Amino acid sequence: METFYKKFKYLYLIPFLIFLNKHIFRKKEKTIKNIYPDKKIFFIIGSGRNGSTLLSLLLSRHTNIFLPPEQSVLPYSILEWALPIFNNWNQFYKRILTNYKHKNQNWNLTTEDFKNIEVRAKHLKREHRNASNIYRLIIRYYAKKISSSKNIFGDQTPNTTLFYKSVYNEFPNAKYIFLVRHPLDVVLSYSKMTKNPASNPRYASWKWNKSIEAYNWLKKQKNSNVLFIRYEDLVSDTESTIKKIFNFLDVDYQDIITPNISEKNMDKLGTKNYAFHTNLYKPINTRSIGKWKKELSKDIIDSVSKSVQKKAESINLKITE
Repeated sequence: METFYKKFKYLYLIPFLIFLNKHIFRKKEKTIKNIYPDKKIFFIIGSGRNGSTLLSLLLSRHTNIFLPPEQSVLPYSILEWALPIFNNWNQFYKRILTNYKHKNQNWNLTTEDFKNIEVRAKHLKREHRNASNIYRLIIRYYAKKISSSKNIFGDQTPNTTLFYKSVYNEFPNAKYIFLVRHPLDVVLSYSKMTKNPASNPRYASWKWNKSIEAYNWLKKQKNSNVLFIRYEDLVSDTESTIKKIFNFLDVDYQDIITPNISEKNMDKLGTKNYAFHTNLYKPINTRSIGKWKKELSKDIIDSVSKSVQKKAESINLKITE
């Protein structure tokens, strides 16, 4: 959501057109079946700068859990496929696979890999043709390439949180780990990413509010399966928090806290070239908790606190204590 236009287009304009298509023009929806069950898929959602990459690194150490680097395609492709003008399957799957190839954070998939995935997408049965099944094809192919034992598939793309309704409608049986961090620490962390639009405190506050909105909506859905985790617990009581997540994902306990000295060079999450991830491979610590108290100005603290107050109250979070 780098620009106002993109925010307006994907969060408001396209959903409105989909609504018109469905409710005004009475466009009959196609019955689509999943090619694989979603009980093995989970999404880490949140505001960004909330510890999602750290959690992903930890979970990826488990022999059964696969988490690729971030991607920026899934929610947009879901929205596009819902519009009639994008319903030509041959054109759609080729374009979406091209997007997955180029719009990701250093995925370890080759041109040949994408050709193999394209063959699978081309031959999907009519009842399997949609955007989310392209994602299911890719995530399983990628996981199998890494290790045949990986059979739990995760996604840790912060942008996915902004499209929580669209993603949930496509993955209602998936699991959702909501990772929340104190909003003022989120604002501080974003402020150091000067090329990111969320370096503006107002934008960072908006993202934090949207993440709470997503959590509050998801937990009210009849079949939703959501786990609430605080970043502060993840770094201060890591083992207990990880056990809770393992129980939620229904996987056996493994020691994933002890660092793997070779994983930085392996760069499983595609973060090696990002300065804001320099601490990722260091021992877990609590030094980033409450840094806003010393590094944010009073004006920013007051402004952000006011803008996030209602959403913070909804999750029983006291902002300035």
